[in-house]
Amino acid sequence: MSFLENDLHKMDADERNVLAIAMSLIQGIGPAYAKKALEHFGTLELFFKAKKKDLEVIPGISRTVIDSFLYDGVKDRAKLAYEALQREGARVFFIADQDYPFRLSWCNDAPVVLFGKGKCDLNVPRLVSVVGMRQVSQEGRELCEELINDLQGCDVTVVSGLAYGVDILAHRACLKRGIPTVACLAHGLDRIYPNVHQREARQMLEEGGLLSEYFPGVMPDRNFFPRRNRIIAGLSDATLVVESGIKGGSMITARLAHGYNRDVFAFPGSLRSKNKEGCNFLIRSMQAQLVRCAADLMETMTWKSVESEAVQLRIDLDENEQALLTCLLPGEAIHIDELSYKMKMKQGALSALLLQMEMKGLIKARPGKHYVRS
Repeated sequence: MSFLENDLHKMDADERNVLAIAMSLIQGIGPAYAKKALEHFGTLELFFKAKKKDLEVIPGISRTVIDSFLYDGVKDRAKLAYEALQREGARVFFIADQDYPFRLSWCNDAPVVLFGKGKCDLNVPRLVSVVGMRQVSQEGRELCEELINDLQGCDVTVVSGLAYGVDILAHRACLKRGIPTVACLAHGLDRIYPNVHQREARQMLEEGGLLSEYFPGVMPDRNFFPRRNRIIAGLSDATLVVESGIKGGSMITARLAHGYNRDVFAFPGSLRSKNKEGCNFLIRSMQAQLVRCAADLMETMTWKSVESEAVQLRIDLDENEQALLTCLLPGEAIHIDELSYKMKMKQGALSALLLQMEMKGLIKARPGKHYVRS
């Protein structure tokens, strides 16, 4: 969106992060209102300079939002929160920004801001949530280990919640095999819960990351865990339940993912097993698809291994498409004028080629006629 580009030019990153946090602190504002307000005013800066009469013309904005904006001192509180986040070395992901997880931004209950630590890109092509119960059986341990082991070389990032049981087993297996993994936390980034998973959390900063919607200083609370599960479900293309009773956090995550129209998978099990009761229910009620191994997941998602995709690309792309991919690098945006010069192609023909490649999912358009390889 062009208004985001303008916003970035007018303010430095720190000031913009403070305003993004301040917007999240406005009582009653959610992702829809946040986007609507930015579309109306153009920039965060102009939004926060608005008067009451300016706010009242935004379609659907409530009195609660206006009063909170005007009288609750949200900017002062945002500055304090941002200082705490800086001390933790945390990044701010604002819902209108390009680095905000795009899958999560489609959910109507997404956080306006998220805070993250580590190196993981939250917009990689393949994200899978692996969840399950805390009192995992030996069979569940083996299934989880085999699943992660078979995801090696598949260019998949694994998301979970750093809890006891399936969560930590999935994280540990990823760390062991060099697979990027992200933990969604139900508290601030200045602590790790449970405390015994500190070592894994530190390792994940190199092989993935930590993510939270809560400010530093916020302690774990039983009400935060179900809310955290919507982030796990919303971040991912697919959610896989290894083991679960008929109730519990993994069932909440699976139902949320199903509600977001994401793929849900579950390992089946014995009808007499309490640990498989939830998985069997999800499969029986058609909220989840039965899987036996990682290959079933990959096949259903129509994902190929990195090696087979590379071979297929060489076969499927024509000369111009291959030349375009050669000009583009992952993470490096290039303007259409520069591409036109490098490709020795007029912009009309190049625009058609770019659209064709974007529809194939091989490149992504960025604001200001910039393009980047997926």
